[in-house]
Amino acid sequence: MAPENVNTALRTLDLLEVVARLQGPIYLAEIAKILGSPTSSTHSLVKTLRQRGYVYILEDRELIFPTKEYSPFWNL
Repeated sequence: MAPENVNTALRTLDLLEVVARLQGPIYLAEIAKILGSPTSSTHSLVKTLRQRGYVYILEDRELIFPTKEYSPFWNL
C-alpha cells in the first residue's frame, strides 16, 4: 500500500474516533480543525463514510452525525 493510502486510512480512523467520542452532531469545520486537516480533505473523507453508512450529513448545515446502524462501533 502506498504511503498516501496509509495516511488516508489513518485520517479516516482519526475522523471516526472524533465522531465516536462526541456521539453527537459536529460541524465539518470542527472536525477539520480537530484533525488539523483542510476542510476539503475532511469533506471527502466524510462523504465516503456517508456512502458506507457510518455517518449522516445534514447538508445545509454541514453537521455530521453517527448513524444508528453502527452504534456498537460508536460505543467502543
